[in-house]
Amino acid sequence: MYDFRTTRIYYSDLSVQLGDYTATLDYAGCDEPWAWNTVRHSHTNYELHIISRGKGTLVTDEGKFEINGGTIYLTGPGVYHSQYSGADDPMDECALRFNLEPRPQQSSDRELTALIKKLVDEPFFFRRGGGDCRELIGEMMREAGTRLPGFREKTSGYFVSLLINLGRYAAGVGDEPMPENRTIKVGKIDLRAMLDTYFFGLVDFATPERIIDDLHITRRHLSRLMRQYYGMSYVDKINELRCEHAKELLRDNVVPISGVWSEVGYTSQQYFSRVFKKHVGMTSSEYRAKFAKKQ
Repeated sequence: MYDFRTTRIYYSDLSVQLGDYTATLDYAGCDEPWAWNTVRHSHTNYELHIISRGKGTLVTDEGKFEINGGTIYLTGPGVYHSQYSGADDPMDECALRFNLEPRPQQSSDRELTALIKKLVDEPFFFRRGGGDCRELIGEMMREAGTRLPGFREKTSGYFVSLLINLGRYAAGVGDEPMPENRTIKVGKIDLRAMLDTYFFGLVDFATPERIIDDLHITRRHLSRLMRQYYGMSYVDKINELRCEHAKELLRDNVVPISGVWSEVGYTSQQYFSRVFKKHVGMTSSEYRAKFAKKQ
């Protein structure tokens, strides 16, 4: 984690477009605990507050809130607030200020526009937990501090991620656990690319049942796709891959010929022998002998 306490960075020309809104980054910084005792005030822009440790109190027109490490809250334009750091356990805070301006685009992302609009419609939220936002701010400040080639582009990417997180918080979404043992589809599916992933590896390949279940297709549809993309059946594709692996083992001359068939995933030596000769045009012994002469 980048230690950015007592660091202040002012941005003058870093803007990103999210849907129909332009977001401009103004300031990111952290200060010693004493700096975070503030009287009632408001801003003309948005201010994100992230409390990394310590305790304190936040007072807004919405009510009084107890602050502690892990608290995150956003105050938008015109949201009056004051806060006081605890005397016995003063809090460390990082803040980030930015502006949001409507700037409609002809081909903007409606879903993203609606998400960012949540920050406009509800310019105040308070929640526990925000470690992802703190990490993003840390990366933004680190990039600005190093000023390495491409730092603006990387900072813009972190800024976009941060704003999307804030929009999700404001919308009350994003806390659902990641589903397990699921095939997740995003956008238009490239079936050839998806099928290729099932044939990676050397021995253990996905069964037809697994593929049709993951892709939600029928066995007949899978057969058509195998012919379309690979020019062969599923069984022939598996045999091809296993024979290619067997050829590598035979050329390396490390595994005994009698053990190659089981190394590549076959349960019958006789079946392997038939498949290998059909695929390669010679027996496994002949294949090893051929390459032994070349060495």
